[in-house]
Amino acid sequence: MSTTSTMTVHVEYPGGTRFVYRLPVGQIEEFVAAARLLGVWVSVVRELRPRHLHSVPTQAAA
Repeated sequence: MSTTSTMTVHVEYPGGTRFVYRLPVGQIEEFVAAARLLGVWVSVVRELRPRHLHSVPTQAAA
């Protein structure tokens, strides 16, 4: 398992095409700068802690 920290980047290209990228944190600044030179809209999403699923106890049938 990799320990490289990543962040989610939303990108919208001219014409409305949208992509979501997961990039290593160290590459975000360079990616955003290059995208803006191309006139692309970029939004970096702040990472939240992963959600953990919890089991919910069920009631016994009556």
